[in-house]
Amino acid sequence: MATVYGVLYHEDETTNITIADREQIAGWIREQRIDCTVSFGDPEPIDSYDMMRDLTELVFDVRNLTDEDRDQGREYRESLLERFKAAGWQPVEPD
Repeated sequence: MATVYGVLYHEDETTNITIADREQIAGWIREQRIDCTVSFGDPEPIDSYDMMRDLTELVFDVRNLTDEDRDQGREYRESLLERFKAAGWQPVEPD
């Protein structure tokens, strides 16, 4: 499992993200082929955001992977493990 953090902003960096922008981005995320939990904070001025603070304002799950996507992911993971082992690395499985 991966934890990914990011910041969204307008290209001109002078206009802050609005609630409507956030709703549009959330709609786009919901349509992606991913398996994740999305957390959004309230829009903040670009010069004052804190990426590591607790985000509780908008949280939703997206579970849009097909069985084929999951099969491809498993196959890719297995190929990576084989390459690691061939290079002398011993992967550690999460608990």
